[in-house]
Amino acid sequence: MEEVRLFDTASRAVKPLTASDGKDLKFYACGPTVYGPAHIGNFRSFVVQDLLVRVWEATGGKVRHVRNLTDVDDKTIKGARDAKQKLGDFTQGWTDRFWKNGAALGLKKPTQEPKATEFIPKQIALVERLVKSGHAYESGGSVYYRVKSFANYGKLFLSSLFLCSLPYHNDNTERILCQPPREFPSAAKGCLTSVTK
Repeated sequence: MEEVRLFDTASRAVKPLTASDGKDLKFYACGPTVYGPAHIGNFRSFVVQDLLVRVWEATGGKVRHVRNLTDVDDKTIKGARDAKQKLGDFTQGWTDRFWKNGAALGLKKPTQEPKATEFIPKQIALVERLVKSGHAYESGGSVYYRVKSFANYGKLFLSSLFLCSLPYHNDNTERILCQPPREFPSAAKGCLTSVTK
């Protein structure tokens, strides 16, 4: 297999890309939030993901590419309500359009494309573990991550400027993890009640 080299943000140098098992490249990348049409800025990310897959495969490697679909958030809930549709029907329509647009660009589908709604219990369990371990806390109906509890938080950004652009709480060192939807605060009540028991 030919060597693939990429810029490594942590070291600020070009380095060989290697598969953890020596042959199959496995990577996770954020996918779309399916509440409306994806725009060219969104598709830039998906084209880059596709390019990485194709380059790795062209050099003789296999790829396991996982890209999520965010099918529940403030925008999807509001969009479904405004369209007078069930959330799943509303987001599936936009998911289908996303796939159609991706196909028009010649993008390969990822190996897996899990939906956020399929993993809500695991998301709740993770937030509960963070709260229990002291890495997160509940305040005013939202759950916040204590950035100071993880020494390497933001290391890849190599700048504190990026951290200033994130939504914070208290002394600007806590990152929001979970909040009730703005349009439907009661929709997240079960999640937050479970997290803060």
